[in-house]
Amino acid sequence: MFNFLIQIIISLFIGWSFVFLAKKYQKSQVFYFCIGFFGCLCNRIGYLLMYGLITDFSVTQDLDIHRDLSIIFSVIICYVLFRLMKNKLQKNNSEVPTIDDIGKE
Repeated sequence: MFNFLIQIIISLFIGWSFVFLAKKYQKSQVFYFCIGFFGCLCNRIGYLLMYGLITDFSVTQDLDIHRDLSIIFSVIICYVLFRLMKNKLQKNNSEVPTIDDIGKE
C-alpha cells in the first residue's frame, strides 16, 4: 500500500511537470497532465505485469525489490518522454514566427 501511495504522489508530480510544459508552449494542460500521470502509472503496471508473467505470479522476496524498481523505471521513462516532448515542442515553436518578426516584414 505504501508503494502505491508513493507511486500516486510521483505520478501527480510528473503530471504537474507536464502541465508546466503545456503552459510554456500553449498546449492543452489537461491532455499533457494525462500523458504524464497515466504514462507513469502504465509504465509501472506494465513492468509489474511483465515481471508477473515471467515468474508465474509467484509472491517471493524478489517481488518487493521489483515493486521498488518499477517506481524507478516509470520515473526514468517519463523523464525521457518529457525531454523528447520538450525538444519536439522547442523545434516546432522555433519555426513559428513571432509577432515582432511578422511586424518587421
